[in-house]
Amino acid sequence: MAVARGRPTCVNHPHRDLVAKCDRCLRDFCVECLPDRDDGRLCARCRQELAAALEIYEGARLTPGNVMRRLISRRFFAAVLVLGVVLTIGLLPAFFALRQTTSEGIDPNVIRRIQVGYGQVCDLAGEGCDHLEIVWGGEATASSQSTDPRHQLDRVHDGLVDQQFDGWRSGDANFPIDLTFKLRFRTPIAKIIVWNDLDEPADTYIRDFELWVAVDDPVRNPDAMTRIGRFVMGPQESPSRFELAEPTVAVTWVRIRILASQGPADYVSAAEIGAFSPARDVPGAPLPRGSGPLPI
Repeated sequence: MAVARGRPTCVNHPHRDLVAKCDRCLRDFCVECLPDRDDGRLCARCRQELAAALEIYEGARLTPGNVMRRLISRRFFAAVLVLGVVLTIGLLPAFFALRQTTSEGIDPNVIRRIQVGYGQVCDLAGEGCDHLEIVWGGEATASSQSTDPRHQLDRVHDGLVDQQFDGWRSGDANFPIDLTFKLRFRTPIAKIIVWNDLDEPADTYIRDFELWVAVDDPVRNPDAMTRIGRFVMGPQESPSRFELAEPTVAVTWVRIRILASQGPADYVSAAEIGAFSPARDVPGAPLPRGSGPLPI
């Protein structure tokens, strides 16, 4: 409060006597600085502040005029440009990955990993744990292999026995044809199961095969393989189960030696071949974890 000659005076004009206080800021003003209006006695600064607040409030309302002004403003165009760049950088790789997945389909090995990871159970078609499966670290080689990418060697031990998935094919029918598997863990084998690919001609199904096992690498030691037995499949049996009289010792290598098919054919086919131990779980085997994002 300004003071002159011992009396309260206007804050803007110290030589003038005080008339009243501003209704908002409660400062002292003269009659010129504080006119009496319908909205009360307000000083110039308070009127400016209230006018600015009202302008902000009116501008924030979602009226057609306000919306149009925002749409044509430079700030809006800048925001749209930045958003477009971010979406392009972030979504373009995902779009190409999705298009590739749509055209080529998801890798069957990824599908099996999803199945096992979701169920958290080591089981194939209710038969127990197939130690030849890729998902459990099984590796395979073949003495005869088709060049068709849909029927590669992975298809014979990928753990997918449904008809919707392609099976394995050999490259010819020159018997014997050896499928040699390396297990991740040394395991006794008690049962062999063969699933036929129902989309293939019946003549291509396996008829006769031998089971061989080894502890040592048969490539380094050709005499390491031991013949367990010979088995014969019926023409329409799928899956065909062959339980051994006694489980083998704990082995690392399993060989399926195909001796004949069900009929004259240019190749041999199978949807899946599995080797199972007396126990239903893999000893010491952790559940498989993904090594990276899914190609979807």
